[in-house]
Amino acid sequence: MKSLITWFVKNPVAANLLMFMMIAGGIFGYNSMQRELFPQAGYNGINVTVAWPGASPRDVEEQLIVRIEEAVDGLDGIDKVESTAGEGAGTVQIATKLNVDFDQLLDEVKARVDTIRNLPPDAFRPEVSRARLFELDIMYLALYGDVDRLALQRLATEKRLELTELPGFQLTNFISKVPEQVTIEISEEALQQYGLTFNQVANAISGASVNLSAGTIQTTGGNVQIRARALANSKEQFDNIIVRQTASGAVVRLGDIANVIDGFETEKFKSSYNRKDAAVFQVIQPEKIDITESGKAIREFKEVLNEELPPDIRFDIWADMSGMFDSRMKLISSNALMGMVLVLIMLTLFLRPMVAFWVTIGIGAAFMGALAVAPFIGVTLNMMSLFAFLLVIGIVVDDAIVVGEAAYFHVENGVEGDDAAIGGASLVVKPVYFAVITTILMFLPILFLSGNNGDFLAPISLVVIAVLTFSLIEAFFILPAHLRHLKHRSSDMNALFRFQKRIADSIVYFAANIFRPFVATLIKYRYITFAIFIGMFIFFVGLLRAGVAPVAMFPNPEMDMISVRIPFPEGTTFKRIDQVRVALEDAVDSINENAKEDFGFDGDLIPSGGTFLDRRSVNAFYSLDSADKRNNIATKEISDKLEEYLGPVPDAYRVIMGFSAGPGGGPGVRYGVASAYPEDLKRAALDLKEGLEAFEKVPRAYDTLESSASEMQFTLKPDAESLGLTLADVTRQVREAIYGREVQRLPRNGEDVRVMVRYPEAARESLDSLSNLRIRTAMGVEVPLFSVADVSFAEGVSRIRRQDRQRVEYVGAIVRGEEQEVADIKEDLEKNFFPEWERNHPRVTRILAGNDLEQQKTNQELMISLLLIFAAMYILLAIAFKSYAQPLLIMIAIPFALVGMIFGNIVTGVPFGLLSLFGFFAASGVAINDNLVLIDYVNRLRAKGVGSYQAMLDACVARFRPILLTSVTTFVGIMPILFESSTQAEFLKPMVVALAFGVLFDFFLTLMLVPALYGIGVDIRRWFIWLRTGVKQPPLGSRYDPNVEIVLGDFGPEKSKIE
Repeated sequence: MKSLITWFVKNPVAANLLMFMMIAGGIFGYNSMQRELFPQAGYNGINVTVAWPGASPRDVEEQLIVRIEEAVDGLDGIDKVESTAGEGAGTVQIATKLNVDFDQLLDEVKARVDTIRNLPPDAFRPEVSRARLFELDIMYLALYGDVDRLALQRLATEKRLELTELPGFQLTNFISKVPEQVTIEISEEALQQYGLTFNQVANAISGASVNLSAGTIQTTGGNVQIRARALANSKEQFDNIIVRQTASGAVVRLGDIANVIDGFETEKFKSSYNRKDAAVFQVIQPEKIDITESGKAIREFKEVLNEELPPDIRFDIWADMSGMFDSRMKLISSNALMGMVLVLIMLTLFLRPMVAFWVTIGIGAAFMGALAVAPFIGVTLNMMSLFAFLLVIGIVVDDAIVVGEAAYFHVENGVEGDDAAIGGASLVVKPVYFAVITTILMFLPILFLSGNNGDFLAPISLVVIAVLTFSLIEAFFILPAHLRHLKHRSSDMNALFRFQKRIADSIVYFAANIFRPFVATLIKYRYITFAIFIGMFIFFVGLLRAGVAPVAMFPNPEMDMISVRIPFPEGTTFKRIDQVRVALEDAVDSINENAKEDFGFDGDLIPSGGTFLDRRSVNAFYSLDSADKRNNIATKEISDKLEEYLGPVPDAYRVIMGFSAGPGGGPGVRYGVASAYPEDLKRAALDLKEGLEAFEKVPRAYDTLESSASEMQFTLKPDAESLGLTLADVTRQVREAIYGREVQRLPRNGEDVRVMVRYPEAARESLDSLSNLRIRTAMGVEVPLFSVADVSFAEGVSRIRRQDRQRVEYVGAIVRGEEQEVADIKEDLEKNFFPEWERNHPRVTRILAGNDLEQQKTNQELMISLLLIFAAMYILLAIAFKSYAQPLLIMIAIPFALVGMIFGNIVTGVPFGLLSLFGFFAASGVAINDNLVLIDYVNRLRAKGVGSYQAMLDACVARFRPILLTSVTTFVGIMPILFESSTQAEFLKPMVVALAFGVLFDFFLTLMLVPALYGIGVDIRRWFIWLRTGVKQPPLGSRYDPNVEIVLGDFGPEKSKIE
């Protein structure tokens, strides 16, 4: 390494060219990098979907889902199988194992599913497709107005095609689209009046409404195609279809006996925006995107489209995540720039302006080098990579500071020019090199995480590795060439330089005259020092466990949006659900009308928003202006007031108000229970729900059993067979009346529109209509349904969930309080509830719910990886330092970085969470760097024959300045973000606090605990020598020279005094 350093110092043109190449490559890389909201997650699942129109969830499970699960059972490479059976459809999701040949497994699943025979006649063949289990919504768009819903939907279908032409909008879904359907409603009374059956009406329609080719006649004049073109495609055309013609020539048309509705498959779905019917588009992040350009494109599209649309139809951007990305970019760029300016000021004060300038330039060059290679290692500009660039700002500064300070140290001790640059760099090659390697090792486990978490977090590891690698190149091959001009200052300096020199000299004076005696005292009372630090560690970890330090696994900052979800029990009428929607929109109006009185705000607090209604719930999303535009009124206050104006909704399961950006709707618990025995599963779920509701902090528990519905079951009466009826005949005719019979499909706009014949809606929604339903026998005899079939009621379900061939239900609760209350409830359940629960329900197992399984797998992988990394780190340092003990002394910084992090959480109020882990890794890297600098200098002094006590004291004095500067500059460089109040800053603060305060504490750890531990190590070594030789060893500190012993590089004097 020394020869390379020397070559670049002697050839500054090469060093400058290398720097220019890094900068130019960085500019090119930055401009060519893809910009996306979050990293892409790979394909790691297979979906098998199947439809059986009109079938109950239980039938879908028994006749479709179970058969698919049996077909794929035993295939190598399958990790987990989750299935869902609903009304008329089912899905089987297959999660694959790691390192499996996905395409081969997909082919095998398709082959197995294709072998399934004897599916129900009305069921469609299962469709097998690859599934991306992590899809990211980046925008929601609304086309809305006071117009006919069908016309609005058809217009939206056209505009979706235009949207897909915009950059980044390839995956635009029309999520509020309801399939079109021609419904022919015919009552039982009309059938009896005209002596018709459903079958006769259906055959009349399918026989008259046709487009059919009859072939081609080849004539001498050319070919003539023969076709019938009578396909009905409008209400008028269907009304004119002749159903029956009498002998006298009279005709019965379809319009005479039925009501033809050219509309939607269901009317029990509504979407609105700003109180008007809306067509809503969801934009999913494609594999390649520049989200900033996509944001600009949709804003331009909005302006152009609104000029083209009629006045009663408008287009608006409901939610735009490109703004979040741009805000994160702006936040990190401005804070990085401010941090580098602060670092420049700090280094200028304590070193030299020249050193400070080139060190700061070096930091920028390292980042540019990382940007240059980013496109080639799969790194894009996204929320996670931007997070990583901010994180690494606090680490990358250390290498250049240590090298720059070492060169300045040589100048202070009589070495100038090339010799100072070469000597300074060569002096710290070992500690800086191994500091970078160990820091890279700390982040390496993230790169090998499996599943979506691995894809999601990998950019953090890649960015850190890239930046640190280029920082090493810059620190040893470029920076020394720039520092070769360092010389002694002349005595003739202006006032500014004299002021700067006094500040710089003050650190040296403090280290030699104040800190040195203090360290001597710490070493003298080394066991007390060690006990104090251990006590601090236990104390602060205890504060974390006791909840004194705030804890939240994910940041939960307030968003400029309020979400509302109100689920209802099965059987709630759509009219009632719509009433609640109107009440919610009235509550929004009340918020805006009373904003002045309630909040002292003149204007609308909720300027826009919309709702989705389905058969079971109201879902609403309301956008707010940014906090600075609404006088910093908290989103929670507005949310609470909205709930107050809405009032209680007694027939709803719960009213869920969301206003934060974290996962979920607040802290809570959720468990899954699985069993092959449905009754046992139900009892176990209800017992668990009752156990959760026993906690004072749980206002109400919930379970997925709440979706239960009644089921009517038919059995054939004994005398029905005498009429030639079978249970299949009866069920088929009831199905035709209630669900309907599909008679044909119409091609419209590239889609199939079903034509259904069935009872009117009022009859389909009333059990009384079954009393009038007539069953037709093969002989044409009409008999009442209840004369040939008995009816019983049983409990049914609206959705069945399965996992690994067992039924699954979920039980959970929202918890009042913070994460600590959730942890206390979980701990209490594990100790006092689940042991007895498991004894009472031996045929039921508890499973991890939601993301808990993925999180558990991630935690296990991280734990194993970290243990292997720590072992590798120890081996590497042990070989480098030729010692078994010194690597432990260096690595002691890792657990103690936790103390500073917890202290920072308490002081700032920023909660400890998952993102704190990355700050902890970074702080550990900085602390190891400081320890390496100190221990390497001690070893150099020991190699010169200096005693252990003298070596440690002198090393603390000589290395005080670089250790102080690395800690202070890291702290100062990232502190500006703590004073930001934006949502984006709230996400980053846990990492910033962990890094800033972890590094600050490790400054004291390196210069206080490490000397004491070194002294304890010397005691232990001398005790073993005494045991082995019998010769009593002198106590530590018995030999002491008040002069500071120093070590330089290969140039300059070997001994000097620091006054």
